[in-house]
Amino acid sequence: MPRLGARAAVTVALLIYANFFTHHYIGDYRWYLAACALGLYARTVVVFRPYDRDRRMPLLLAFVLIGFFIWLAENISTFYGIWKYPNQLGAWSIVHVGKWSSWSLLVIMTFTIIAGLKHIKSRIHVPE
Repeated sequence: MPRLGARAAVTVALLIYANFFTHHYIGDYRWYLAACALGLYARTVVVFRPYDRDRRMPLLLAFVLIGFFIWLAENISTFYGIWKYPNQLGAWSIVHVGKWSSWSLLVIMTFTIIAGLKHIKSRIHVPE
């Protein structure tokens, strides 16, 4: 990431983190933050190799898919009673679809932290 892009990514990640704690008090800004992330990562592509050749995927699609599968796992877990939300105490109901966006934003924040740590690790000597 270029320096300006890295700063923007860190800023968006910090704002996502702050929104998780403050959305009950000052308003939920997740959609504005998602729009910022859309602008920031719109042209970013990840390259992965599942077998013998490289495959490409838009990074935003990866964020949304990871968020979806976490949301799906959350629904399966609440269905089997591993935990329950207050609205599920009488009978099971699907976890609100708004959680999907929260999980996707959490993935963006986590990606930014890991990318930053990998950048730091590449510049320092870590004894094995």
